[in-house]
Amino acid sequence: MNLRFWRRKPAPPPPPRPPVGGTNLPAALFAPTRPIPTVQPGRAGAPTPAQRWRANGGRW
Repeated sequence: MNLRFWRRKPAPPPPPRPPVGGTNLPAALFAPTRPIPTVQPGRAGAPTPAQRWRANGGRW
């Protein structure tokens, strides 16, 4: 049984991204990303007590 018709050529890689042009860019584009502090449990960066328990392997 010959299943050659099921084979596909691999997709070509996407073209490289063009470089960011211009020299008059705001400094915020090059600043490191900092998380916004949150105090509510369950929000991004503030796990709930159950999530902390699971992440710690079930030990406090």
